[in-house]
Amino acid sequence: MPRPERSTTGSPTTLFVVHDAVNASFAITGMVSLNATLAVSLYLRAISMHGAAAVAMLFAIIPAAAAVLCWLMLGQRPDIGVTIGLLAGGLACWLNSRSASRRRAAKPVPEPAVVSPGLVTCSVSLSDKDFA
Repeated sequence: MPRPERSTTGSPTTLFVVHDAVNASFAITGMVSLNATLAVSLYLRAISMHGAAAVAMLFAIIPAAAAVLCWLMLGQRPDIGVTIGLLAGGLACWLNSRSASRRRAAKPVPEPAVVSPGLVTCSVSLSDKDFA
């Protein structure tokens, strides 16, 4: 069995062998489609429930979550740039949540509309002779 080639940085490369290309293609296509559909559905639902400004702050959390997961899972300690980014993202989320709560407190809640019971309805009565 041949040894893995080394990259220019000196770290070994990993060789992957696909034994069943058709099943692998279906599995990758299915996972990507399902993950994308689920993510977009949850994202649009969050926008409809909380508004675009609040949901846009999720993009400030993604790099922070990646940095923390790299620290916990891979042991890569955050450097000064990552720390500044985490603090800036946290500050942005805090400022956005404060402004959103002030807007909600200042905005009056509208009364629900009352539908009158005398609505016009359409009904059609067909007898057997109409089909002949």
